[in-house]
Amino acid sequence: MYQLTFDEIKFIQTVMHLGRDTTDEERLKYTNKELFESQKRYLERKFWSKRELEADH
Repeated sequence: MYQLTFDEIKFIQTVMHLGRDTTDEERLKYTNKELFESQKRYLERKFWSKRELEADH
């Protein structure tokens, strides 16, 4: 993880959260791209800080 760029780490975290937090109803209502972009925006606002901390996460 420490060799990845911050953008790559963000991508992986977004996918991890989608698998855990997305409901079946949301999956039927929105496209994969819409779900991904929505989750990414949420994580950018609420969680991401430094690359090193996110790699540890």
